[in-house]
Amino acid sequence: MTIQSTFSFNGLILTHRTVRTGDDLTPEWALVRVRRALEDHRGDATGRAVDGHLGFDDAVTSISLTGAMLPSMVSGQVTAEAVSDGVAVTATASLTPLLTSSVISVVGGAAFFIWRGIAIFPGFWLWLLALSLAATWHLLQIRHVLRLVTTSGTTL
Repeated sequence: MTIQSTFSFNGLILTHRTVRTGDDLTPEWALVRVRRALEDHRGDATGRAVDGHLGFDDAVTSISLTGAMLPSMVSGQVTAEAVSDGVAVTATASLTPLLTSSVISVVGGAAFFIWRGIAIFPGFWLWLLALSLAATWHLLQIRHVLRLVTTSGTTL
């Protein structure tokens, strides 16, 4: 048995693919395991496993101390396909909501600091640092959800 796992970016799409070979796994049962894992992890799956793909939504922790408007859900697609002597599970999620909410937060925060006349104040720059750390934390959570989805589909 071997397991290969990779992340990849394609524009604003983050993809995680896990391939397990050496077992007699079917794509339908892999997606059933994905559905169960999502339900155990505050998530939800839509679609039918026999179709070979599911849509999913999973909750992530949002850091609100920064005043950022980061999304609290990760939405994506998961597919399973048979490969020689195994199964491949691929999960994708768009980073567009994260990027959009980060830009809106920066513009809104900058407008507030300029309106209050404290744009040069060091608090503004500290706020930008906190916002970038919150966005990075959110990106790491998206990675975690994608990894959770693909590994649950290839776990026995």
